[in-house]
Amino acid sequence: MTPSTINAPADTTPAAPPRLNAELFADEPAILAMVEHWTMDQLFAIGNMLLSEGDRRGAQELLEILRDLCAQPPENPDSSVVKIEFVTDSPYEDGVFWDGDVIYLHRADGSVEEFYWPEDPQDPEWDAMATRYADLLADYARADHPQEGDHLVVDLVNGEFRQTGQWSLC
Repeated sequence: MTPSTINAPADTTPAAPPRLNAELFADEPAILAMVEHWTMDQLFAIGNMLLSEGDRRGAQELLEILRDLCAQPPENPDSSVVKIEFVTDSPYEDGVFWDGDVIYLHRADGSVEEFYWPEDPQDPEWDAMATRYADLLADYARADHPQEGDHLVVDLVNGEFRQTGQWSLC
């Protein structure tokens, strides 16, 4: 052994965990064969973990879209949108959802205004973002079930989602 190897610190960096190929999970018979020896509790545990991760990522993507939607020029910080508030839609057969068309913008100066979607945006990127927004908002309602009359306040500054039974004060 040479003196340099005696004094060299051991590499304690943990190895990166193996990454699963998502396409593997598209093969239902293969997955069912791999987990047929699992208990029901183990199946539900992994299923709940995957659902939770999907819900977390969906909320993060929704937050990013809302931030993009409300981006303001930096020259007017007092008019920047700091919170967005949603109300519930009429109850459906399968539950209560957030109304994606009734959106209240809370500005840094304390003012609140209703947001109106453009009638005909003529921009495929905007249209795609609006469609994705509607899907993510519905997914969020599935993950964190609102009650009729609830309000959802999304803080664009800190990324917090807060569900309340009353109107938000900016």
